[in-house]
Amino acid sequence: MAAGSSSASATGAGTGPNAGVGTGAGVGAVGAYSAPLRADALRNREKILAAAKEIFAVRGPEVPMDDIARRAAVGVATLYRRFPDRETLIRAVAQDTFARVLEHFRAAVAEEAGAWDALVRMLRSSQELQLSVQLALHSPLARETLRDDPGTGRFRNELLGVLDQVVRAAQEEGTLRTDIGAGDVAVLISLLLRRTPGPTDGTDTTALERATDLMLDGLRARPDVAPLSGSALSVEDFESRAKGNL
Repeated sequence: MAAGSSSASATGAGTGPNAGVGTGAGVGAVGAYSAPLRADALRNREKILAAAKEIFAVRGPEVPMDDIARRAAVGVATLYRRFPDRETLIRAVAQDTFARVLEHFRAAVAEEAGAWDALVRMLRSSQELQLSVQLALHSPLARETLRDDPGTGRFRNELLGVLDQVVRAAQEEGTLRTDIGAGDVAVLISLLLRRTPGPTDGTDTTALERATDLMLDGLRARPDVAPLSGSALSVEDFESRAKGNL
């Protein structure tokens, strides 16, 4: 999708998993300018984020900060040096998750030959968003922390922009049904990722993959497809309905 890749690149510089989340010079996790981190400081930051994601997924973001430091194998002072309060850590976890998925979305646009293949790859990679969706839905603290956070909002808007671009391209190539909009696909992703019952951590990978297969089957264009009720949802429709939940 050559046209798609140029559009995606226009959304902003830095598409790696740590872009825009304070791992180098530029805007940090809470919007402040930050100098590049030393290699050891960057490793500690990544260890803390990984530990926080694991614990948040099981116990929620209200878990004691000491537990996160222990899981990350760093000192409590190191944790607070990187993330001075719980809200800063929640924002960093959400932004890091969105940044990684945005990188997957852009890679799908650039590397897949057709828009449908790019959409399939994007929907499967969006499973990594599950933690951010669940945090916003099930934790009042996380919901309030992320609701008006400009960094999280920027990543969300870029994700929706790439999704909108691919939805339109897939409809033009005749592979995606034409009575839907990117907002409809965003709603499906949000519903899919809310919570799938699993054996230990709330996530059953097989069930999630099967649900994604069912969703894709319903999205594919067919001559005998039954019409949908109502009007197609745009990205703007989705944003107005779901503000504060993603």
